[in-house]
Amino acid sequence: LEITDPSQLPESDPVSNAEFTATRVPGIDLSTAAGQQQAAALTIEEAAQRIADGPTDPPVSDTTDGSGNATITVPGSGLYYLQETSTPAGFVSAAPFLVALPLTNPETRDGWLTTVHVYPKNARAGVTLGVADENAVALGDVVHWQARADIPSQSSFSSYSIRQKIDPSLQLQGGVDGFAVALDCPSCPPLTEGVDYGVSVDSATGEYVIEFTPAGRAALAASI
Repeated sequence: LEITDPSQLPESDPVSNAEFTATRVPGIDLSTAAGQQQAAALTIEEAAQRIADGPTDPPVSDTTDGSGNATITVPGSGLYYLQETSTPAGFVSAAPFLVALPLTNPETRDGWLTTVHVYPKNARAGVTLGVADENAVALGDVVHWQARADIPSQSSFSSYSIRQKIDPSLQLQGGVDGFAVALDCPSCPPLTEGVDYGVSVDSATGEYVIEFTPAGRAALAASI
């Protein structure tokens, strides 16, 4: 099983140091028609639950190299649950997926492929911080900070939050009410605090946390 993220694919750059793990889903016999039908109908969540209930073979892993390639040698035929178990900083992990091995040859339809290439993609997620301080000339003047966070190119999000650490020498005007959150695109809808997101303080780190609600995450996904 070869996992690649080649640079020649549209809108895709190789990502190194991403670890992928393959685990055989128990209770699926692909040598029978019934097992193949069962595998075709199985959801990601159901496969993960089967693995959690066990028992199953030990998982096998590999880490992508500088070209974004990783090769996993699996113990035998079966339905495999693939997940990204270590993600490089600045990226969002690829969603888990299922791979059946061997795989029917898509060209001849009467043969099998024992080496399968799959192309999971890591969405880049970056944060930039800018300051508008041209009018701040004396101690105590107000300085406006603007943080911009990427929205990963995904159809949905299980969570999305932005954390901001304020320097202890600065006093945040308005506390948790001192934040204005918006989507930066011409046709994007406005975001409403308490509906699309909430702002709180992490007492352990002192960070201000902007946490998006399901409604807010849906707005993020729709804006991509």
